[in-house]
Amino acid sequence: MDSVSDQKNLQFKTFSTTPLNSYTRKNIGYLYAILNGAEFIYDTDDDNAPTIDLDKYFNFNDTEYGLIYDCQISERIINPYAHFGQPQIWPRGYPLNGIKNIYNNSYVSGIRKMPLVQQGVVNGDPDVDAIFRLTKSMQYRKIDLYFDSSSPSFQIPLYKMSPYNSQNTLISYAGFWSLYLPQSVEFRLTDIWRSYWAQRLMWLINETISFSGPNAYQMRNAHNYLNDFEQEKSMYLKTEKLIDFLFDWKCVHSSFYACMIQLTADMASQEFWAKSEIKSVKNWIDDLILVGYVEPRIINFENKYLEMLKCEQKIGTFDYTRIRYTPNFQKSIESLNFETVPNEMESKAQYFTKFCKDVGISFISIIFKTKKQKV
Repeated sequence: MDSVSDQKNLQFKTFSTTPLNSYTRKNIGYLYAILNGAEFIYDTDDDNAPTIDLDKYFNFNDTEYGLIYDCQISERIINPYAHFGQPQIWPRGYPLNGIKNIYNNSYVSGIRKMPLVQQGVVNGDPDVDAIFRLTKSMQYRKIDLYFDSSSPSFQIPLYKMSPYNSQNTLISYAGFWSLYLPQSVEFRLTDIWRSYWAQRLMWLINETISFSGPNAYQMRNAHNYLNDFEQEKSMYLKTEKLIDFLFDWKCVHSSFYACMIQLTADMASQEFWAKSEIKSVKNWIDDLILVGYVEPRIINFENKYLEMLKCEQKIGTFDYTRIRYTPNFQKSIESLNFETVPNEMESKAQYFTKFCKDVGISFISIIFKTKKQKV
């Protein structure tokens, strides 16, 4: 799939509603991977390099023993960075009115299902917003932060959320419907809005996401922080409103795809994105059907039942013994000795070449994994 004409020849309806020269062209790549039998898709960016064997890092089994964040806590949105020893850092897309919340380290342990989406945190210059970078970093000095590598992965419970990105993320087959990147929002917002949209729909099928410790390093491409801030302004102003909307929203349909369309349309009516997303999501669904993807089956029929059940009962078998987990807290950005200025740093090409050689890979891109082939 080397050219635009090759993409067009795939006959995906998504082609007509996806802008050229856009990050959302990934949508066509996702569909191509599904068409060719992918069971897992590893989503990443060109400035992220895996530091360990991803096959040994992510969970590819149906179940595993692990932690789930305590659903009885009052916060609706979880800051995953606190779990990995950085409570003073927040991920891009985290609501600003929550950045001073105290880390609540209460969990439930037990056998849990493989989550639809597994997000790995990234050392180096992790995914934070422009406000963090403008207020916390030093001019001409690169951010070089680290997370606790000994912290175990943890799962977000039902009826809680956490923003996740498209930079170091494993999506299983059951979650391929959630790969859709909205095309009418800013580049710095598309994967974040996707994450909130997808998590709300996951509640219909008793599914959630998880976060794992550092398995990659980001040597961030050059960015103008003020330009990033400009692209993220609607995120700062609308995230809390979007969260309120999603927690109040109910699907009135019995078909999962119908719920996808309803949520997309309802978000458009509230101006979280443009009305053009409705047609785009319909095209995405038609293309999922075209490539043979199986529509998820709704379990929580919100048009019939209004009360939400206890989250632990829906995503695993638990002993109901809550535990406290405390990570090894890492150096905050205020206490770091910043790295050398850019012209003294090892070149990015040399850096990633070394990383790729160390972990035995020859490229960094979207990786498709099937039963027949491991890449």
